[in-house]
Parts: sequence; structure tokens; C-alpha cells
Amino acid sequence: MSGAVIVLLLVTMLANSLWLLPAIDAINRGVSDLHLQIAEQAKTSLISSLAEVSDALKESADLIGLEPQDAVEILSRFLKNNPSIEEASLISGGGFELEKVSRRQFVSRDDLRSRKGEAAFEEVIESTKEEYSGPVFFSPLAEPLIEVSVPVRSASGAVQGVLVVENNLRFIWDLMSNIRVGERGRVYVVDQNKNLIADPNPSIVLRGENLSYRSIVNKVIDGRMIDGLSGEDSYVNFQGEQVFAVAIPLEKLHWGVIVEENLNDAFSSRRRLIIFAGFFIAVALALLVLLSWNVRSLVKLFKALDLEKRQTSAIVSNLTDGLIEYTEDFRIILMNPAAEQIAGVKAEEIIGRRFEPKDSSEEKFSSFARILFPILVEDAKAIHVPDERFKIIELKIHNPLERDLQVITVPIVSETGRTVSYLKVIRDITREKAITRTKSEFISLAAHQLRTPLSAIKWTLRMILDGDVGQISSEARSLLVTGFRSNDRMIGLVNDLLDVARIEEGRFGYKFKPGDISELINTLIASIMPLARESGVELKFSPPEKELPEIVFDPEKFSLALNNLIDNAIRYNNHHGARVDVRAYVEGEFVRIDVEDNGIGIAESHMPKLFSKFSRGSNAIKEYTEGSGLGLFIVKNIIKRHGGEVMVKSEEGKGSLFSLTLPLDPGKIPPVSEIYEDS
Repeated sequence: MSGAVIVLLLVTMLANSLWLLPAIDAINRGVSDLHLQIAEQAKTSLISSLAEVSDALKESADLIGLEPQDAVEILSRFLKNNPSIEEASLISGGGFELEKVSRRQFVSRDDLRSRKGEAAFEEVIESTKEEYSGPVFFSPLAEPLIEVSVPVRSASGAVQGVLVVENNLRFIWDLMSNIRVGERGRVYVVDQNKNLIADPNPSIVLRGENLSYRSIVNKVIDGRMIDGLSGEDSYVNFQGEQVFAVAIPLEKLHWGVIVEENLNDAFSSRRRLIIFAGFFIAVALALLVLLSWNVRSLVKLFKALDLEKRQTSAIVSNLTDGLIEYTEDFRIILMNPAAEQIAGVKAEEIIGRRFEPKDSSEEKFSSFARILFPILVEDAKAIHVPDERFKIIELKIHNPLERDLQVITVPIVSETGRTVSYLKVIRDITREKAITRTKSEFISLAAHQLRTPLSAIKWTLRMILDGDVGQISSEARSLLVTGFRSNDRMIGLVNDLLDVARIEEGRFGYKFKPGDISELINTLIASIMPLARESGVELKFSPPEKELPEIVFDPEKFSLALNNLIDNAIRYNNHHGARVDVRAYVEGEFVRIDVEDNGIGIAESHMPKLFSKFSRGSNAIKEYTEGSGLGLFIVKNIIKRHGGEVMVKSEEGKGSLFSLTLPLDPGKIPPVSEIYEDS
């Protein structure tokens, strides 16, 4: 009998090993994959932050190339708008610094020096590289810095110099601190020399730690992705803990991103599984005959569910955006920590509870209910998206803190196509709104302050030109006329800036009323005709064969939009057999107005940003240097506010066709003003 028991025990242990070892391997792989996802998240955040600086640097280089006389102002503005930049230098094609601004010291002309022979200059000036990123080096304060350089090109595209900056990598410390790895884990970054350059504890970075003694650091810098399953990659960290680690390389900069977590924390599920297996073996001695046939399937199911739950929970818990999942009858299923912080409630207080709009009257749940039912918020604003399955609402809450939120509602659909629940993704856009508001207020204030003196200058010059202060010579008149026209263009730019500020602040002041669109177009054409004749352009309005019906619109704002399009068609024309045709007719449920010219056209590469603020094509800049790049942004916002669309067809060198539509049904005019940012 004892022999039979021994055989039974051996058979039981062997049977358990068949599922236990794969289960442990699956948990190991699952833990590794989860940590690799966190490493990828950190890498993505790091690349995104560096890309923002890179884009701003290239934009400044482009501006300097077009307006080299404003190089100092452009460099200063770049330094101000990018807090991580310590120093920026404009280097000539010969390798000598032309201009330099620094956050650390005052720069005089005597401080300018030759940069010839330095990699930041030579790698860009002597090759076709559009960007160079140098190795990490440390400042006297032990802060990690990196040199980044881009070419400065003239309007023709020729490289005429190099723009070099020193980027302080302190901002990476905050990025790494915001990424959670369990309860005691961390994410850190090493450079190509295996020096620690970012860690949640900045004091370790400031000590100038070199981590070449860690196997995982050596491997990742050598370009191998490390999944952490090798025993030699476990090590004792700065806190004296034995840790499990994974690493991925940042190929472009030859850096490494390493995610580490306490070894026991990382593999707690594996330890529990082993304990459970031992208990199961003991119990199986008595129940083997009854239970052995289904144990393996139960354990596999447990393993799969546990692993999936851990992975999903880790991802959801580490998201910086809030997540709320609920059923069709608004019963709460899930809420992550970010949503708890935003709404000021705990998940355990609301999960399983069914909410109704009346719950907003309870102060504790007021913000949560407003997020769940945006219709309760008076100033909530719907954002148009092409995909009708998603709904995006911007709203404001006041408890526990006043915040501006963007709430995205997404249906969760089963394999059969049935909607089983809904997910709300909550983004805190308070800082973005504040920045936008501050920018608009500054533009509005600056424009208001400029308009008064400019208007005074205009009328003073007008009085002199009209002879109110006596006769003037022809030479003086010529100079005064030039000054008068330049001042007038300046007033137009100020007016455009004011219009943009009012649009962004939602106070453009629309006054809709019924009117005759054909009569307005005729009046506008008559007022623009002198400019067309002066420019040598044939301007023609082709009225519709059938009289247009009366529609509801804002005459002043629509005149501004149409005037912008006709003015552009006249100014950006070739003036040799040049013509501008304006047509109006009914198309379906809309009145359509076409403005067509045979001018310089629009480059295909510029089309995606045609309606962006301050955006002008290179051929437009050559043709008419004084433009502000605001006109089409204003046009699109005005027409969108009318419930219409702006369409464009163009071919460079052959002309453009801009089409505006206005709805015949006034019910299609949006009830509130919406800002349509750059396309």
C-alpha cells in the first residue's frame, strides 16, 4: 500500500510539473512584457519631449533663414519659449558665431568664437543632415546637457549657417518620476557613456554615477533589447534592494531606458502560484481520483485571468488620463486613480452604483456627475470629429479644484457588434487653456496698444499729404506715401491680430440677420475694383442665373471673409492677363460662392497647413512679402461659425479656386461659437 502511495505521489508531482513550469514561465514572460510596455511608455514620452524642442529649433532656424536681420530676437524668443534650452548660437557658414544668447550669462561680441571643427557645426554644414544630436556632457553643476544643431537655410534652400543649442536634460527627471512601476519600482536613463542622466531621485544623477558595472546597462548601450529574464541582469540597486530589470535602447541617441522593480514585488504572483501548487499537491493525494482530470484546465484559466488582470490593471492605473467605464444605464464598472483625483471621489464609493443627472446636486458627486452627463454643464462645448462614434466635450468643473477638462466618450463593442459599455477618457487641459487664454490676452492687449498710435500716425501723414500744413516737395511726398502705405498695412495686421484674439476667446461678436447675399457681393466687388485695376487684374462677378434666396448671415463678418479671399486672389496673381472670377449659386442645401484666379497657386506640400495661423507658402512670401498669414485662418473660422465649409483646389503656377458655402436653413448655424484651430 505504501508503495502505491509513493507511486501516486510521484505521479501527482509529475502531473503538477507539467502545468507549473509553463505557468511560471508565462508569469515570467508576462512580468517582463509588462515592464517592457512601461519602458516603451517612458521612451515614447522622452522622444516626444525631445521632438518638441527639435521642432521649435527647426522652426527658429527657418525663421532666421527667411529673416536673418531678426536673428537675435528669434533666438531670444526661442530661449524664452523653451525653458530647457541653456544656450543658443547662430554660426555662419564659415564656422564663426554670429549671434549667441545664453540663460547662464550675458553674452558680448567679445564672447563670440569660432566653432569650426566642432561636431555640432561640421556634422550639419558638411553633410545633408537635417539635425545633429551630440553626446551627453555635464555642466559644472553636474546637470546633463546635450548639443543639438540644425542647418539654417535661405529662402532658396541653400545652407547658410548652423543653429546650435545646449538642451538641459533636467526635464527628463520629471518625466521619469511620473511613470509608476509598482509600489517601489523606478525608471532611469543612461547615456552612450553609461552615465546616469535621469532618475526619479535627482541627487543620484548629480553625483555623476557611471553604471558600466551593471550588466543590463552594458547590454542595452550595445544595442540589445533586454527583457530581464536572464539571471545575470538582476542586481542590487542604490536602495540596497535586489531588483528585476528590463531595458530598451533609444537608438537615435544611443541611450538606454531601464525599468527596475523589487524582485519580490515583481514576481509575487509567481511565489503565490508556487505556494498554491504545493498546497494542491498535498490535497491532491486525497482527491486525485476526483479532481485530477480538471485541475490543469482550472490552473491555466487562473493563470491567464490573473496575468490579464495584472496587465490591464497596471496599464489603467498608470495612465495619466482619467478613465471611467459604465453601462448603458450609467452603472459604474471601472474608475482609475487619475479619474479619482480629477473628480474628487474614490472608486470604491461609486463602482457598482447607478448615477442619474439629479446626483449632481450632491456636492460630493457634483463634478463626477457633470463628467458623466455633460449636458448639465452650461458652457460645455462639443468638438467636431470626423468619426461619429466618438464624442468629445470640453467642460469646466469646480470641485475639488477648478479644472478645464476634455471628455472623450468611446463605445465598447463586443465581437457581435453590440455596445456592451461606454468608456470616458478624461484629459485635464487646464494648463493648455490657461496658456491659450494668456496668449490671446497678450495679443489683444498688444494689438490695442499699437492701434491707437498707428491710427494717429496715419491721420497725421494724411493731413500732410492733403496739404493741411503747406505744400511739400515731390520727393517728400513720395517718402510720405510709402510711409502711409506701410503704416496702413501695419494697421491691417493689428486688426487681423485683434480678430484672431476675439475668435479664440469666443467674443467675435456675430450678428446674424436675413439678407441678400448677391447685393452684398456686388457692393464688395465695387469697393475692391480700384485695387484690382491698380494691380492690372480683371475682376468679374458672375451673378446666378436664378435669383438667390434670402439667407441668414452676418454681413460684416462674411464681407471680411470674402474680402480676404478676393484680396488674396488679386495680390497673388501674375498680373499678365490676370483675372479673378467670383460666382454665386445654389448647390443642394447651401449657397456656394467661388473665387477663382489664374495666379501663382498653392504648393501641394503647403495645403495641409493652409488655414493655420501665420502660415504662408514660400511662393506667396516671394510674391507679397507683407502678408500676415492670418487671413485664411479668419476666413475658415467665420464660415464655420455660419455652419458652412471652406474648400480649395489649387495647382502651383496655374491658379486657385476657393469655395465658401452658407446653409439655406438657419437652423444649421451653430448655436455657440466654436474655435476651429489649424487644420
